[in-house]
Amino acid sequence: MLPIEVQRVPAQLLLGCHEIVDIHRLLGRPDGLAELLCQLDCSEVAQAINCLHAHLRSAPQVDAVAVIDPLALLCADDDRLGQSSMRSLSRAVAAFVADCMQFVVDDDTEYVIIEFVGTVPLVYGFDFLCKVGAAHGLVHERPSAEFSDARW
Repeated sequence: MLPIEVQRVPAQLLLGCHEIVDIHRLLGRPDGLAELLCQLDCSEVAQAINCLHAHLRSAPQVDAVAVIDPLALLCADDDRLGQSSMRSLSRAVAAFVADCMQFVVDDDTEYVIIEFVGTVPLVYGFDFLCKVGAAHGLVHERPSAEFSDARW
């Protein structure tokens, strides 16, 4: 059984972003978020993630780790990897989780990044690292001369 807060936010409501108070409540207390997103198909999950993302900065409280952890597990257990809309989902998750990182305590940032990347399938981790990796010293850019001199 989902917590009462999540029961008040039907999956279809997330798609329309009609109840901002409920979206804010879900960002602050995300118990059941993964179960809620499991009810949707790949393109709907991407749309729901984009809706949560749109309200991230206006939420009075965000429990980022409690949002990121179940989202990572959802992505890891996702059987939608063959769907054509999976790339848009991966990019939506990457952008959302990257912006959630501003709500993570500095001492926990690297751990949360490594845990997320280690849990999710490669495509999600790649998109996420492209967003935040360089800023946190986890990805280093190579000079373009190195690539131009490379032999294929």
